[in-house]
Amino acid sequence: MGNPEERFTEAAKISGNVLAGFQVRGSPAPDLPSVLVWVPASWAGHDVCLQAVSQDGRYEARWPYQVETTWTGGFAEVPLVTDYASFLSGARFTDFASALHKGGCASDRGEVAVVSWNTSAPNVSTPAYLWINSFGADEVFLVLNDRDEVDCIPSTGSQAIAYDFQCALDGGQIGKDATVEIVRLKSGRLQPSDKIRLVSHWKD
Repeated sequence: MGNPEERFTEAAKISGNVLAGFQVRGSPAPDLPSVLVWVPASWAGHDVCLQAVSQDGRYEARWPYQVETTWTGGFAEVPLVTDYASFLSGARFTDFASALHKGGCASDRGEVAVVSWNTSAPNVSTPAYLWINSFGADEVFLVLNDRDEVDCIPSTGSQAIAYDFQCALDGGQIGKDATVEIVRLKSGRLQPSDKIRLVSHWKD
Protein backbone atom coordinates (compact mmCIF):
# COMPACT_ATOMS: atom_id res chain seq x y z
CA MET A 1 0.00 0.00 0.00
CA GLY A 2 1.26 3.46 -0.89
CA ASN A 3 0.73 6.70 0.94
CA PRO A 4 -2.93 7.73 1.29
CA GLU A 5 -4.07 11.25 0.50
CA GLU A 6 -6.80 12.77 2.68
CA ARG A 7 -8.30 16.25 2.69
CA PHE A 8 -10.81 17.55 5.22
CA THR A 9 -11.68 21.25 4.99
CA GLU A 10 -14.26 23.68 6.28
CA ALA A 11 -15.25 24.70 2.76
CA ALA A 12 -16.28 22.32 0.00
CA LYS A 13 -13.86 21.56 -2.82
CA ILE A 14 -15.35 19.82 -5.83
CA SER A 15 -13.32 17.31 -7.85
CA GLY A 16 -13.46 17.06 -11.61
CA ASN A 17 -14.99 13.57 -11.73
CA VAL A 18 -18.48 13.14 -13.17
CA LEU A 19 -18.76 9.75 -11.44
CA ALA A 20 -18.36 10.59 -7.76
CA GLY A 21 -18.70 6.93 -6.78
CA PHE A 22 -21.09 4.32 -5.43
CA GLN A 23 -22.93 3.33 -2.31
CA VAL A 24 -24.67 0.08 -1.42
CA ARG A 25 -27.62 -0.28 0.94
CA GLY A 26 -27.25 -3.07 3.49
CA SER A 27 -27.07 -3.92 7.16
CA PRO A 28 -24.39 -2.11 9.20
CA ALA A 29 -20.96 -3.72 9.33
CA PRO A 30 -19.87 -4.95 12.79
CA ASP A 31 -16.60 -2.97 12.79
CA LEU A 32 -16.37 0.59 11.50
CA PRO A 33 -15.10 2.13 9.36
CA SER A 34 -15.46 -0.73 6.90
CA VAL A 35 -14.92 -0.95 3.15
CA LEU A 36 -15.81 -4.08 1.17
CA VAL A 37 -15.14 -4.44 -2.53
CA TRP A 38 -15.74 -7.26 -5.01
CA VAL A 39 -12.35 -7.50 -6.77
CA PRO A 40 -12.24 -9.65 -9.93
CA ALA A 41 -9.51 -12.24 -10.47
CA SER A 42 -8.33 -10.34 -13.55
CA TRP A 43 -7.05 -7.56 -11.26
CA ALA A 44 -4.51 -9.86 -9.57
CA GLY A 45 -1.10 -8.20 -9.39
CA HIS A 46 -2.43 -4.81 -10.54
CA ASP A 47 -2.36 -1.44 -8.81
CA VAL A 48 -5.77 -0.19 -7.74
CA CYS A 49 -7.04 3.02 -6.18
CA LEU A 50 -9.85 3.54 -3.67
CA GLN A 51 -11.40 7.02 -3.84
CA ALA A 52 -14.01 8.53 -1.55
CA VAL A 53 -15.75 11.89 -1.31
CA SER A 54 -18.34 13.19 1.14
CA GLN A 55 -21.59 14.57 -0.21
CA ASP A 56 -20.89 18.01 1.24
CA GLY A 57 -17.52 18.11 -0.57
CA ARG A 58 -15.47 18.73 2.58
CA TYR A 59 -13.75 15.33 2.71
CA GLU A 60 -11.94 13.62 -0.13
CA ALA A 61 -9.41 10.80 -0.07
CA ARG A 62 -7.43 8.42 -2.25
CA TRP A 63 -5.79 5.19 -1.10
CA PRO A 64 -3.41 3.28 -3.43
CA TYR A 65 -3.14 -0.51 -3.13
CA GLN A 66 -1.85 -3.49 -5.05
CA VAL A 67 -3.90 -6.67 -5.47
CA GLU A 68 -2.08 -9.86 -4.48
CA THR A 69 -0.74 -11.86 -7.43
CA THR A 70 -2.50 -14.96 -6.08
CA TRP A 71 -5.93 -13.27 -5.85
CA THR A 72 -8.66 -15.49 -7.32
CA GLY A 73 -11.59 -13.05 -7.13
CA GLY A 74 -14.19 -12.27 -4.50
CA PHE A 75 -14.91 -9.81 -1.74
CA ALA A 76 -12.00 -8.05 -0.10
CA GLU A 77 -12.05 -5.97 3.05
CA VAL A 78 -9.93 -2.94 2.28
CA PRO A 79 -7.71 -1.71 5.14
CA LEU A 80 -8.07 2.02 5.72
CA VAL A 81 -5.23 4.15 7.00
CA THR A 82 -6.93 7.38 8.05
CA ASP A 83 -6.65 10.35 10.37
CA TYR A 84 -10.45 10.61 10.43
CA ALA A 85 -11.61 7.20 11.68
CA SER A 86 -14.38 8.63 13.87
CA PHE A 87 -15.73 10.76 11.03
CA LEU A 88 -15.69 7.86 8.55
CA SER A 89 -17.27 5.44 11.05
CA GLY A 90 -20.29 7.70 11.43
CA ALA A 91 -20.97 7.96 7.71
CA ARG A 92 -24.55 7.23 6.70
CA PHE A 93 -25.69 5.70 3.41
CA THR A 94 -26.02 9.05 1.62
CA ASP A 95 -22.94 10.67 3.17
CA PHE A 96 -20.25 9.11 0.99
CA ALA A 97 -19.57 8.07 -2.56
CA SER A 98 -16.64 5.76 -3.20
CA ALA A 99 -15.17 3.62 -5.96
CA LEU A 100 -12.25 1.28 -6.52
CA HIS A 101 -10.69 1.44 -9.95
CA LYS A 102 -7.99 -0.54 -11.68
CA GLY A 103 -4.74 1.41 -12.05
CA GLY A 104 -2.93 4.00 -9.98
CA CYS A 105 -4.68 6.94 -8.38
CA ALA A 106 -3.48 9.25 -11.16
CA SER A 107 -4.83 6.99 -13.92
CA ASP A 108 -8.18 7.18 -15.72
CA ARG A 109 -11.12 5.21 -14.35
CA GLY A 110 -11.47 2.56 -17.01
CA GLU A 111 -12.54 -0.44 -14.91
CA VAL A 112 -14.44 0.32 -11.71
CA ALA A 113 -15.70 -1.91 -8.87
CA VAL A 114 -18.68 -1.23 -6.63
CA VAL A 115 -17.74 -0.34 -3.04
CA SER A 116 -19.78 -1.20 0.05
CA TRP A 117 -19.06 1.45 2.70
CA ASN A 118 -19.85 0.62 6.37
CA THR A 119 -22.24 -2.17 5.34
CA SER A 120 -22.02 -5.96 5.34
CA ALA A 121 -21.28 -7.91 2.17
CA PRO A 122 -24.00 -7.30 -0.43
CA ASN A 123 -25.78 -10.12 -2.22
CA VAL A 124 -27.46 -10.46 -5.61
CA SER A 125 -30.57 -8.60 -4.42
CA THR A 126 -28.69 -5.63 -2.95
CA PRO A 127 -29.12 -2.46 -5.04
CA ALA A 128 -26.21 -0.16 -5.71
CA TYR A 129 -26.42 3.56 -6.34
CA LEU A 130 -24.16 5.60 -8.58
CA TRP A 131 -23.64 9.14 -7.34
CA ILE A 132 -23.12 11.63 -10.14
CA ASN A 133 -21.58 15.09 -10.11
CA SER A 134 -23.65 16.58 -12.94
CA PHE A 135 -21.83 19.92 -13.18
CA GLY A 136 -25.14 21.76 -13.37
CA ALA A 137 -26.96 19.40 -15.73
CA ASP A 138 -30.76 19.41 -15.80
CA GLU A 139 -31.07 15.71 -16.60
CA VAL A 140 -28.84 12.67 -16.13
CA PHE A 141 -29.33 9.10 -17.28
CA LEU A 142 -27.23 5.98 -17.81
CA VAL A 143 -26.90 3.75 -20.87
CA LEU A 144 -26.02 0.17 -19.91
CA ASN A 145 -24.24 -2.02 -22.45
CA ASP A 146 -25.14 0.46 -25.22
CA ARG A 147 -28.84 -0.40 -25.05
CA ASP A 148 -30.67 -0.05 -21.71
CA GLU A 149 -31.42 3.36 -20.21
CA VAL A 150 -31.61 4.08 -16.47
CA ASP A 151 -33.01 7.39 -15.27
CA CYS A 152 -31.22 9.23 -12.47
CA ILE A 153 -32.95 11.46 -9.94
CA PRO A 154 -31.68 14.70 -8.39
CA SER A 155 -30.44 14.56 -4.82
CA THR A 156 -32.22 16.88 -2.44
CA GLY A 157 -30.95 19.00 0.42
CA SER A 158 -28.33 21.64 0.94
CA GLN A 159 -25.54 19.06 1.39
CA ALA A 160 -25.74 17.78 -2.22
CA ILE A 161 -22.58 19.54 -3.35
CA ALA A 162 -19.98 16.95 -4.45
CA TYR A 163 -22.68 14.88 -6.17
CA ASP A 164 -26.23 15.85 -7.02
CA PHE A 165 -27.82 12.92 -8.90
CA GLN A 166 -28.32 9.29 -7.91
CA CYS A 167 -28.86 6.33 -10.24
CA ALA A 168 -30.19 3.05 -8.86
CA LEU A 169 -28.92 -0.25 -10.28
CA ASP A 170 -29.56 -3.88 -9.44
CA GLY A 171 -28.10 -7.21 -10.40
CA GLY A 172 -30.77 -7.85 -12.99
CA GLN A 173 -29.67 -4.77 -14.89
CA ILE A 174 -25.95 -5.30 -14.63
CA GLY A 175 -25.05 -8.94 -14.19
CA LYS A 176 -21.37 -9.72 -13.86
CA ASP A 177 -19.89 -6.93 -16.00
CA ALA A 178 -21.32 -3.93 -17.80
CA THR A 179 -20.34 -0.85 -19.72
CA VAL A 180 -21.96 2.23 -18.21
CA GLU A 181 -22.23 5.50 -20.11
CA ILE A 182 -23.15 8.58 -18.08
CA VAL A 183 -25.19 11.00 -20.19
CA ARG A 184 -25.90 14.58 -19.08
CA LEU A 185 -28.24 17.18 -20.60
CA LYS A 186 -27.94 20.87 -19.82
CA SER A 187 -30.40 23.37 -21.31
CA GLY A 188 -31.42 20.66 -23.77
CA ARG A 189 -27.87 20.10 -25.02
CA LEU A 190 -25.81 16.95 -24.62
CA GLN A 191 -22.70 17.35 -22.50
CA PRO A 192 -19.55 15.22 -22.99
CA SER A 193 -20.37 11.71 -21.75
CA ASP A 194 -18.27 9.46 -19.53
CA LYS A 195 -18.00 5.68 -19.95
CA ILE A 196 -16.71 3.06 -17.51
CA ARG A 197 -16.58 -0.72 -17.35
CA LEU A 198 -18.27 -1.80 -14.15
CA VAL A 199 -17.26 -5.09 -12.52
CA SER A 200 -19.43 -6.47 -9.73
CA HIS A 201 -20.39 -9.42 -7.56
CA TRP A 202 -23.68 -9.85 -9.42
CA LYS A 203 -24.01 -12.92 -11.58
CA ASP A 204 -25.80 -13.27 -14.93
